[in-house]
Amino acid sequence: MNKKYILVDFFDTLVKRKVSHHTIKFLTMKKIGEDLNYRVDFQTLFEYRLAAEIDLQTINKKEDNEFTFYELAEKILDKIETYNEIKLNKAEFIEKFIKVNNEYEMNNLCSNVKLIHKLKNMKKQGCKIFCVTDSEYPLNFYSNAFDKLDLNDLVDKIYVSSEYKKSKRSGKL
Repeated sequence: MNKKYILVDFFDTLVKRKVSHHTIKFLTMKKIGEDLNYRVDFQTLFEYRLAAEIDLQTINKKEDNEFTFYELAEKILDKIETYNEIKLNKAEFIEKFIKVNNEYEMNNLCSNVKLIHKLKNMKKQGCKIFCVTDSEYPLNFYSNAFDKLDLNDLVDKIYVSSEYKKSKRSGKL
């Protein structure tokens, strides 16, 4: 074995989702709509989320289009308040949005058993393994996911684009 370093992505590589990322987004916004007592229907909330992602990518062009999950929550809240004349508690909304989204994500993760087995064998042979992922989720999301899936010993370090505002796509992460 002459490999010293392995770079691996998280979603669709180390783990799979039981449902699509799009579905996670939709379910999150549906739950937020329920929590708002349907003052804004969940289809509209879902559209706000998609629009907020596009807005943030546009705003952050100089930063490889990367944004944080917190920035996404703020942008969604801004759209809710602007277009619906609703005033929400910012801290409560952001906390709820992140909590609900993370719960849906965590409950829909499943390990890529074959790849993980291969990586564990490479690790035993002295290979360093790094998880490098383009995502708005914060580092602690990935730390919790590795913990939940009992994969803490698999990777030596996790690099998340939102933490650095750099992407794999650009080669800067």
